[in-house]
Amino acid sequence: ILDSDDTWRPERLAALLPLVEGTGLVCDNTCAMEPDGRVVATAYPPGEVPWQIDAKTMMASGMPHFPLFKRHLAGPGYRPELRFAEDVVFNMELIARAGAMTLLPQPLTHYIQRPDSATNATDAWQRAEAAYEQILGLLQGGELAVPKGQGAAIINTFMEKRALNLAFGRAVQSGRATTFQGFLAARQLDTN
Repeated sequence: ILDSDDTWRPERLAALLPLVEGTGLVCDNTCAMEPDGRVVATAYPPGEVPWQIDAKTMMASGMPHFPLFKRHLAGPGYRPELRFAEDVVFNMELIARAGAMTLLPQPLTHYIQRPDSATNATDAWQRAEAAYEQILGLLQGGELAVPKGQGAAIINTFMEKRALNLAFGRAVQSGRATTFQGFLAARQLDTN
């Protein structure tokens, strides 16, 4: 999966294909970048050795994931009723079907932070808030595939994402943030 305004490193498919053959579901370490190429952050510390992540880890990263997967894991695909965070739900359901996602910690996907993109619009946090409310309702109603034994933890993770999104909204309203990825990177610096 590749959004139209993002890019893959030329070696991405060659690096991921052997891993997907073995595990069925794999992603690389998404790198958020400014349009000028300046790195904002990566989802995980860069590295070489693949490891397994679960849905909670994926969601806690705050970064989109662009997986390569075997077709049988796709299930119903993207849920058309979701207009925001549909990729998070899709990836969570992929992990539920696969058991885990193999992460190659090399940053081979560039998630470009364009000021005019839907995720960087000034109302993005409000659309995310509506989506999180909708997703929580679907989760509580048992309408989404959830990794085995993680139902309550997934609901809690979405509630944490919702709280973080509301903090981002307050930062946008006060002029302290313009992009979610920049907001996360600044928070990370504040905690270090």
